[in-house]
Amino acid sequence: MRVPAHLLEMDFIARSLSLPNRTALVKCGFNSTHAGESLFPKRVSNTPDSYGLNIVLEGSGVYIDNEGHRHELNTGSVFQRMPGIIHSTDIDTNALYAECTIGCDSETYTHLCAVGLITTAPPVHALQLSLKLVRQVEDFLAYLHTHISPPALDCMAHFTALLSHCFTTSVDVDDPLRRAAYLLSSDLEQSFSAREVAAELHIGYEKFRRDFKIRFGCAPGAYRIRQRIERACELLSTHSVNETASLLGYSTQFKFSAQFKKQTGFPPSTFQRLLRTDS
Repeated sequence: MRVPAHLLEMDFIARSLSLPNRTALVKCGFNSTHAGESLFPKRVSNTPDSYGLNIVLEGSGVYIDNEGHRHELNTGSVFQRMPGIIHSTDIDTNALYAECTIGCDSETYTHLCAVGLITTAPPVHALQLSLKLVRQVEDFLAYLHTHISPPALDCMAHFTALLSHCFTTSVDVDDPLRRAAYLLSSDLEQSFSAREVAAELHIGYEKFRRDFKIRFGCAPGAYRIRQRIERACELLSTHSVNETASLLGYSTQFKFSAQFKKQTGFPPSTFQRLLRTDS
């Protein structure tokens, strides 16, 4: 996934929420450093007094938990800073590193843990990172910027929806092919190659292509095309052929129609007529 350039800048905000018996706090932001910059500390060791959930958008590093266990951080990793729990993060500042974060005060954290919206173990997991999720974080940040005193219930609804997404779209970090399938199924409007996926997973391209085909029955590129066409079938029920082509990132309606026909046996306009007939 390519992170939009405007998100590779520091932008962070926290807002207070007025609850019946106390004041709560929510926070959200983006942070990054380019190779060789010193804006982002290489190592952070602390015992936070609030909760933070961080998503690595670009780059790598290591998270060291309170028992001294080391957890690798890569693009798509989610790591948690839990109140009262000492930890360290060691970021590779020799390359671009970018992350986004959402968080809350310790009392809100305790309540969210009690109802199962926050899972503290493991402290690091991998996420099915998508542009849609990044835009959700960006939208929440914009919401906090425009609401100096946000309505508590509305703000917490935004916050908990993001938390839920981060804990329900995790990926098995020990299964790179499954993670590759997730990557190839996401951000279908963007153009990226199987070679880029292999590079992101630190797998040689030929080995990746061979193993992926054995596991899923087709090459990575063909798998992504299939995902785009399946999504197109959903979109065509409510959008025009031209709109569907645009939403899926095709440069022209002609290219979309040609690929759709090659995969399904008939053009998208015929598929739409079949949909209307069935309904």
